Amino acid sequence: MGRVRLLLLFVLGMTRIGLCQSGELRAIGGTVLPGAVGHISLQWKNLVSVAPLDISIDAPGHFTFMGLPSLGSTSQGSSALLFMVHPYTPLGPHQIVIELQSGDRSIAECTAIVDVGKRYGIESSLLLEQRDRIEILHTNTGNVAIELGSETLLPGASIRAKYYPEQAREIQVFAVSKDWDSSYTVPLKKRFYPASSLVTFPKNQPLMDYHLQQQWMGQRSFSNTRVAFHEKNWHLNLNTWNRYIRGAATYRIGQNFLATGHRNFQGSHLIRPNITWYAQAAFNGWNMFVDEQSYGGGKRWVKEENELQLGGMGFGQALVPHVMLRLHKGRDYLSYENVGKLQEAAWGFKRGGWNSYGRLLHVPEQWTQRSLQQSNGVIGNSLSVGTFRLNQQSAFYQNHGELFHFHNAQIQLGSNGFQWITRGMYSSNGMARASSQATYRLGRHSISVRNQRAIVKARIQSLWMGQYYWRTPRSNFSLSAQHLMSGWTVRSYGGWSFRSYSLHV
Repeated sequence: MGRVRLLLLFVLGMTRIGLCQSGELRAIGGTVLPGAVGHISLQWKNLVSVAPLDISIDAPGHFTFMGLPSLGSTSQGSSALLFMVHPYTPLGPHQIVIELQSGDRSIAECTAIVDVGKRYGIESSLLLEQRDRIEILHTNTGNVAIELGSETLLPGASIRAKYYPEQAREIQVFAVSKDWDSSYTVPLKKRFYPASSLVTFPKNQPLMDYHLQQQWMGQRSFSNTRVAFHEKNWHLNLNTWNRYIRGAATYRIGQNFLATGHRNFQGSHLIRPNITWYAQAAFNGWNMFVDEQSYGGGKRWVKEENELQLGGMGFGQALVPHVMLRLHKGRDYLSYENVGKLQEAAWGFKRGGWNSYGRLLHVPEQWTQRSLQQSNGVIGNSLSVGTFRLNQQSAFYQNHGELFHFHNAQIQLGSNGFQWITRGMYSSNGMARASSQATYRLGRHSISVRNQRAIVKARIQSLWMGQYYWRTPRSNFSLSAQHLMSGWTVRSYGGWSFRSYSLHV
């Protein structure tokens, strides 16, 4: 998965520090994954200003900033700007202009260079399945163009592909890019074909499925081969497309098996998977594996839905313990796994209308290259009693040794057409936000009042909004008023429709 690297260059003169008369301004960037949350740290001191400082940001549409803090004092301080990067953001650098303002006067200006890395992804949805025709929608969910057979899918683009299976039980999909590839199958329904219903296979004879395909487009060609072999306890499969080869052979008797091959493999779900040669085996609860980068083994005990495994994993000459525990009873569960100091715990408990869940992942600095994620955690609770609802969630994540946290909660209460909802949010950058909304519905009429307050450093921003709504099968009318800072905004909307005609005002 690609990453977003933030390289911040403050442009004022020829230095990386924004100077304004006798003051200075600094920015410290970080790294985030596409589609995740990133932050820009700001530090300032000795800025010449009388009124409190505000931040103005000019960013491309691919970046969404989650509220802008107020800088408050100009003598010295720091703040953080949280933003999200859209998964389809084009690869390469993007400029974000940050400006500090004091009233109507500009104090300092800087430019953030956001370098968006690669992110690959593809999704397939089965749209139509008939006896002689299959239609599948393929979507590029990454930000890099990929090749699907003879077609090229740009980021966010989709293609409706047609297949003619001829009694196939699945559709094989191959996606390729310059330094990435993926293959998977879309299963089909089991069907009864009278033409082959009387064909029988001797039980002591092997069964082999094969699929060969060659495509040409101009001066380029694409080929793929899929072979699957089954005989009693044996299962072999081989996939090839162009120069890429994946395959595995497995011999299984009950819970015991022996497998070897070349594919995407990981000894534990906490470890980053790699395309590698590997061998894996299990016998009477004992298991082992070895690949090009690691090896491991252990003993596994299973009783009903509970499981315990004790063993170890090795990376080169380093050997670390590997422990996995999973407990499950009714609607409650508890799990824990560690590979050395890389640890993960998850839990979930339900009692009547109360539900509690959580997940904590600890990734030491020396394990960041072997893990898919950095340290993070989520803890949540919910309560439901009659018409009363309470939801709470806290998220924690670590970025380059610095811990960030985010908390939110919601309370909902309703009765006889009346509903009241209040929400609250607080983040580690000092930003807090709370809102309350009351709504009453009577027949085709509804009226709602909402108040929202944002506390950023020492400043409080308040928003009031009221709305009346009326609706019939052919017409509707809405009147709303909003108060923000020192001004009011009033809006009205009406609509009417009859057969194929409609009017909106």
